[in-house]
Amino acid sequence: MEVSKTIETIGLYRGKRITDGEWVVGYVYPGVGRDKGKWFITETYHMFTDSRTFEVIPHTIGKATLLEDKNSIAIYEGDLIDIPGSKKKGLPGYIKYRPKEASFWLCRKGYNPIWLAEIDTWGIVVGNIYDNPELIGGG
Repeated sequence: MEVSKTIETIGLYRGKRITDGEWVVGYVYPGVGRDKGKWFITETYHMFTDSRTFEVIPHTIGKATLLEDKNSIAIYEGDLIDIPGSKKKGLPGYIKYRPKEASFWLCRKGYNPIWLAEIDTWGIVVGNIYDNPELIGGG
C-alpha cells in the first residue's frame, strides 16, 4: 500500500498487517470480545462503515507525526531518519513519541535526542526500525 505523501488528518497510525506484513495506514482500534488483545487499523474513522479493517502486529503500530521529511515523505513513530551531510553522531536515529514532552523526538544511540520539529525539513526517512533494524545496529 502506498502511503500518501501528505497527512491532513490527526490520529493516523501505521502498522504491519498480520496476514502479509504489508504496511497499512488509518485509525487504530483495540479488539474487543473474542478479538480482545488484538489490534486493528481501519481506513476510515468509523470502524463499522464500509471501510476495510486489518489486524496488525501490535509492536509495529506507530502514530503519524503530522510532519514530512525534506522529500515530502510522511514521518511516523518508528521511522529511521538520516540527516545528509550532518556531523551529528548516532545517525540515522529513530522517531519516538515522548509523553513527558508530548512530542516526537529523533533518538540516537548514546546521544541526546533531537526534537523532530528541528530536523523535519532537512532529515530524510531511510527506513524504519521494523524493516531495517540493521541501520541502527539491530537485526
